[in-house]
Amino acid sequence: MRGAKYGRHWRIMQFILASVGGKRVDEIAAELECSTRTVRRDLVMLQHAGFPVTSEVLPRGRVWRLSKSFQNLPPIPFSAMEALTLMAAQGNLRAAGEDFLADQLDFLLAKLSEGRSSEFLNSIKRIEESLFLQNRAFPNSTSPPGHYDCVMLGIDRQLKLRGDYRNNSGKVTRGRVIAPLRLWIANRQTYLVAYCYRKKAVRTFSLRRFGQLALTSEKFKEQWEVDMSAIVNAAVEAFSSEPEDIELLFDRTLAQYLCDNPIHPNQSLTRTRNGIVIRAHIGISESLLHRLTGFGPLVMVRAPKALAELIAERHSLALEQYAFNNKTQVPCE
Repeated sequence: MRGAKYGRHWRIMQFILASVGGKRVDEIAAELECSTRTVRRDLVMLQHAGFPVTSEVLPRGRVWRLSKSFQNLPPIPFSAMEALTLMAAQGNLRAAGEDFLADQLDFLLAKLSEGRSSEFLNSIKRIEESLFLQNRAFPNSTSPPGHYDCVMLGIDRQLKLRGDYRNNSGKVTRGRVIAPLRLWIANRQTYLVAYCYRKKAVRTFSLRRFGQLALTSEKFKEQWEVDMSAIVNAAVEAFSSEPEDIELLFDRTLAQYLCDNPIHPNQSLTRTRNGIVIRAHIGISESLLHRLTGFGPLVMVRAPKALAELIAERHSLALEQYAFNNKTQVPCE
């Protein structure tokens, strides 16, 4: 439904652009096969969104047209390489499950392609056919489209949001009130950095974990220091804790893999006689533990001791689990 709405907005713009004398609301409604009330609402939304649409009273009634200062402008220069960039960004968002944002880039690409030569459009088609991006999204991993509207309006107008949030363990906190501050896209997910009035602190939320999310009429004044560089530097994925110095010794066979897939952006990598030493200043989180345990015997934690003990405990519990299952397994006849 939301995609249809944005498509209708674009068709309204095309209809107005194609008209020299402007169009009445009833003429636009007849063309789009919708109600005049819907057209009036869409025209107001286009104006609030910054589109150069204006109305004027003429003898034949009130007409809507493009503002005179924007008429007869030449098409925006748009190269095939820029098209490739948009397609790659759109494909990556789609692969991450962010269909709403991917749709916005689809609409943008359609706008920029409008009125171009057949040679240019054929070139765009060839680029699109030559680009393959594997969809790595999981079922039900898309952030609800309405959440973006709420978040962006909340940030722009400094209005609080209220929503139901599901944490890592699946527990839902209802009616959580937050002040939206920053959107953060990382590791194929979209996060919202916001001040949580329940926790009385700035927290990072996964946007797709919100159930109900609504804009309130209560304003807030941003008074919290949000250093995104510090948040990103201390986090593994989007989950952060108090950063500390860690030192890891990897098997030398992982040298190229660790260069291509770093443990963290701020890591330093040193090749030694004993293996690959990685040092970083990051927070110890569940995400880091999952990543390191996945390497099995190919990594050893040198520091801090607490992290080494956590990894050893995880491996010990896994061994106990396998031993228990082997003892209780019923042999096949």
